[in-house]
Amino acid sequence: MSFIDDKEKMRDLENMTKEDFLKSYSYITPEEYDETLLEYMKGFVSYICKDSVELEDVNVDSINLVIRDEKNPKDMYVLVSDNNYDRAFLLSVLNSKKVETTPEWDFSYADYLYEPLAEGFSIAYIDESVHPVLWEDITCGYDREDVLEDAGMQKYIKYCMDNGITFEKLVKENTSLNFEDLYDFYCHKNEASFENRTMKKSKEKER
Repeated sequence: MSFIDDKEKMRDLENMTKEDFLKSYSYITPEEYDETLLEYMKGFVSYICKDSVELEDVNVDSINLVIRDEKNPKDMYVLVSDNNYDRAFLLSVLNSKKVETTPEWDFSYADYLYEPLAEGFSIAYIDESVHPVLWEDITCGYDREDVLEDAGMQKYIKYCMDNGITFEKLVKENTSLNFEDLYDFYCHKNEASFENRTMKKSKEKER
């Protein structure tokens, strides 16, 4: 059940990461959070698209992903597609004029998910249909050693582990895709290495 009409909760939703929000409201389920955030994001996308020629073909119901800065949770980005799924649009919640557009043939989750995760963003919402695509992208598109060393991919795998996204479940629901068990690509050696690698990447980016 959505809590979008609850002003206090919505204020916290806008200012807190998903993890912190669910800790503060222990009686709210992750599913209720996702439902509310999705409704909120659809309203945002509809609002910024209504008077924009550039965004007139955006499909409001095509929200695939929402990521947010862990240090500044108000800094959120939403990934959507056009009506024909030929282009992807990355929209900024803080700056509605900041729009990145990529044709479908040139789209890469490395740009829109793995790199932001490595730089301190976290997943606030992800559509279930995206997971099998990501599992195939990672397990078939990258060498295992590269995945073990990539902080963004490792952070996504940990997200799957924490949220019950399993190989068995995805295989059962997506028989047409070809992917391996992503958990086999997870580096258990040092969980704290996520933060170390993220900090290192952030410092290198600032130089």
